[in-house]
Amino acid sequence: MSNETEKTEIAEEVAETSEDTAEKEITDTSEGTEPADEEEKKEKYTVKNFFNDVFDIGETLCIFMLIFYLLKAFVFEQAIVDGDSMVPTLHDKEKLLYSRMYTPDNDLSLIHI
Repeated sequence: MSNETEKTEIAEEVAETSEDTAEKEITDTSEGTEPADEEEKKEKYTVKNFFNDVFDIGETLCIFMLIFYLLKAFVFEQAIVDGDSMVPTLHDKEKLLYSRMYTPDNDLSLIHI
């Protein structure tokens, strides 16, 4: 009789194990579908997202313009040639971009006569 009891207990354990495995498989498949639902929610483009994107683009443009004007004010300057005094090199009405950081030496002691 102990043999039959052992067989019954083993059969019950196997049944419980197979039920646990089936429950885990069900849980695993349900977990697999939840991220897909979250991805679908993330893919929806709302009016709020649109305004956030427009704000980001505007912010980037403002920062670019600020940097550009700071460079123009302190580092670079634009000049327009007026007249024919530099004819072989520069012609009348040409535009030049030059650096404000560089100043040439005007020391007359460098000139040897």
